Amino acid sequence: MLLPKIHTGSHLARVAGKVKTAFNQSFWLDGQEIFVSCSVGIAVYPTDSEAAEELLKYADSAMYSAKRSGRNSFRFYSRDMTEHAQQRLTLEFDLRRALQRDELALHYQPKVLLASGATVGCEALLRWTHPRLGQVSPELFIPVAEDAGLINQLGAWVLRESCSTAVAWNTGATQPRKVAVNLSARQIQASGLVAQVKEIVSETRCKPQWLEFEITESLLLDEDGVAVKALQALRDMGATIAIDDFGTGYSALSYLARFPIDTLKIDKSFIHSATTDHFRAELIKAILSIARCLNQEVVAEGVETPEQADFLAAEGCQFAQGFLFSKAVPREQLLGMFGA
Repeated sequence: MLLPKIHTGSHLARVAGKVKTAFNQSFWLDGQEIFVSCSVGIAVYPTDSEAAEELLKYADSAMYSAKRSGRNSFRFYSRDMTEHAQQRLTLEFDLRRALQRDELALHYQPKVLLASGATVGCEALLRWTHPRLGQVSPELFIPVAEDAGLINQLGAWVLRESCSTAVAWNTGATQPRKVAVNLSARQIQASGLVAQVKEIVSETRCKPQWLEFEITESLLLDEDGVAVKALQALRDMGATIAIDDFGTGYSALSYLARFPIDTLKIDKSFIHSATTDHFRAELIKAILSIARCLNQEVVAEGVETPEQADFLAAEGCQFAQGFLFSKAVPREQLLGMFGA
């Protein structure tokens, strides 16, 4: 959008605000109502540059900054955005190469039954060992993968590896052992997710009952119903659905009842102070009570001490993950420690 007759930042901000407001309304596409968010980046001539190509590049950098701030907002370009954009482009290039050079790996953190200490499942956690940067946090590269259109390719790789592990882990097992796979909001909104899962499950001969798909609490705010339909389809296949980091988002109980949820995973920030902070302890009890009413299982994340485990077990929490039991380990170690 080119605005040649506007000369002040306040006027630009008003225009950007009007554009953003226009996207608050729903749109109809092929008979279906959809909602679209809007992120706006602003570069100013001649303050930021006199070259059209540079102005477009700077506006693009500002737009990505608006996306990172939570979407549905606008940002003016600043010089430090150029450096950040360059770092992001480099990371995107390296991530594309990582998919081809076997720099990615999955580690698996065991999930235990608190009553007996038996390992009953695990969560697949993605690791990227960069040849120059070392370990790169998923919190850094997953948003890059989403914006670069790599998330479906990355997600397919993670699911294929997880299914392969689930098959090996369940061979000869007397009870099903679930492998939990994290799904990003972008993956779930993609139209081909369910078909992709069916294809990979068939290809690897993995039973859907051996899989659990984890989503974040923010996905419960899904307005167009796409996420609900996708998750229900996965559940109909035989997989289960879990909400990761429960308690840190803004979802209402009505959303919780609307979604096909089997498991709540209490965020580790609650667990760490469960035995020292009365308020946190009461919140955990409330979550456990809600889960019982909705017939959902509960997993406590980040359990590090016997006191935390004892408190959770006494309050009726069934499952836990954390360093008290095991850190995330490579596939070979998982199979060796907990049986193939």
